[in-house]
Amino acid sequence: GTFAGFTAGTYTGEITFGGGGRPGAHALCASAFPGSHFCHATEYVRAASGKQVPTSGAWVDPSTIDGGSTVNSGPPGSGRYIYGQTCDSWNNGTNALTGWWISPSGYVASSGNCSNSRAVACCI
Repeated sequence: GTFAGFTAGTYTGEITFGGGGRPGAHALCASAFPGSHFCHATEYVRAASGKQVPTSGAWVDPSTIDGGSTVNSGPPGSGRYIYGQTCDSWNNGTNALTGWWISPSGYVASSGNCSNSRAVACCI
């Protein structure tokens, strides 16, 4: 995929983008960059974008290899991680604690406090 950019607005993962979950995140991206969707980490890493990450960081969907444990280093076999708990799964804010995000330095991590406001990473 191609990295489209970061949304200008910021959103918490705690209530999963206003209760919209992944579809809500996809809609935010499509609105900001027509034809885009919420990036999963491997897409972002493989795109090797030179765009500066916002100072608050950006939310990203976790990636995995072959449906196993999450990894976010960008290997060719990776895809979106569809399982998980809390903010990681982007579909249940009830027990949201941490979610996947891109730090201002460009590092992908799982330590993002879901109550923090961040931009959303969008890919095409």
